[in-house]
Amino acid sequence: PVRQVEAAWRLAWSRAPGEDERVAAVNFLATQRDALRERAGAGPVAGVPAHPLAQSDPAAAAALADLCHALMNANEFVYLD
Repeated sequence: PVRQVEAAWRLAWSRAPGEDERVAAVNFLATQRDALRERAGAGPVAGVPAHPLAQSDPAAAAALADLCHALMNANEFVYLD
């Protein structure tokens, strides 16, 4: 998850995450993954396409997609200083 967070920050914002951002994002991934697993039960996880890479852990893939959506909707991505 730490490498995923760092890669997402670099791709979205062309910088590394700060320590507080890294911790918050890793915590989000774990919390979101667990919530998605709980919600899905034995069924498929909503929002995860039927793709071989997503099959290893669909809930983790969906949580990462949710984090990426949040990064793309952040003010830092939308507005220039």
